[in-house]
Amino acid sequence: MFAFSAESDQSFLNARIAGDIARGILAQLPEGRIVMTSHRAVVSADARIVSGHELSFRENAELTRYCTLLIGCSSGITWLATSEWAKRLPTIQLLTRGKGVFASVAHDHEHFGLPVDHIIEMTDCPLEDVVDCVVVARRESFAEAKTRYHVRLQPDFDFYLSTLRYLIRKGNYRDALASNWHILRRYGPRRSVLRLHGCTLKYILRHAFGIRGRRCG
Repeated sequence: MFAFSAESDQSFLNARIAGDIARGILAQLPEGRIVMTSHRAVVSADARIVSGHELSFRENAELTRYCTLLIGCSSGITWLATSEWAKRLPTIQLLTRGKGVFASVAHDHEHFGLPVDHIIEMTDCPLEDVVDCVVVARRESFAEAKTRYHVRLQPDFDFYLSTLRYLIRKGNYRDALASNWHILRRYGPRRSVLRLHGCTLKYILRHAFGIRGRRCG
């Protein structure tokens, strides 16, 4: 099961890259079948690559019961697969370095005390590495694949700050401040969080009142 429509900058996946990965996997695992699940139709001359664009959200949850692996990009399908409705699948998530922590399934699971042994996350890597990771997971073990390929993502708030600036430019100051408060509650008063708070306040003062101070880096 391959959920490839990220619709954000939090993953490097797109339809072309996903197609290349799927073909690479099947070249190594010719007995495999891959359902490309997205709202976008996938056209492939290879009958082993099946388009799942006509499946509803609920039907994707049911699809997990017939699959052995989920390759995803922290899209809605990935998070649907964490629900009690779906079968828990070992998953390989393909994320963007520097932005991936806010899409990280492992990071979220760790925060809430949930198991992470079934999650591999990879960032901005060659497509061959993704193919190799899948092959190792299938031919050897998922644990071995995780040992070789998993990247532990650390909080980086620069991408998050760009999102808050978007809210501030729209005049959503309350939402920006509330979001900052949630970050403080989750991560505590570490230096990067305090910098985020300071920059948010500077942007609000600049946008709302024209007060300019030292620019945030």
